Amino acid sequence: RHQLYLWCISDIAFGTSYTKSKALSPLGLKKKLISTSNYMGEYSGFFAGVNLLWAQQGFDNTKIILPNAIKDKFIVRIDDEAFANKSQLKLIILGTRVRAIGDKAFYKCTNLDYMELPKKCCYIGYSSFEGCNNLTRVTMLGVGHISENAFKDCKNLKQVMLSEKCATI
Repeated sequence: RHQLYLWCISDIAFGTSYTKSKALSPLGLKKKLISTSNYMGEYSGFFAGVNLLWAQQGFDNTKIILPNAIKDKFIVRIDDEAFANKSQLKLIILGTRVRAIGDKAFYKCTNLDYMELPKKCCYIGYSSFEGCNNLTRVTMLGVGHISENAFKDCKNLKQVMLSEKCATI
């Protein structure tokens, strides 16, 4: 797999440029830190929105509730490995404008038990939820593409809700 590309086939097929684009970070766009009284994270610009690199909800490592926007720009992508290996994470609520989940974004979040992706989310990257042992339900009604190994080793996954928009698994 190539690590540096601007658009991929799914971008063309689904009419989006938010899915697998990785060209911005290597080209030197600066990462920015955001911090409020109960939320902190790091992000970079991403086309007309924000690519979230990581986030934390105060000192509570069990839940993260993401805002829809950071500094008037919508969060449109969760970066590769943004929440990987956060074994204490049980709950994450994504903003309504997230369109893509990066590769291994929630890799081995072993206590995550339910995930509802925003209706605008059209892409789930490689191994995004791999190893999420306690994941039992996933709702992803807007997703058009689910990459390889996205739910590998999710041994307790019992319910997956998709729509007719899902073209590739």
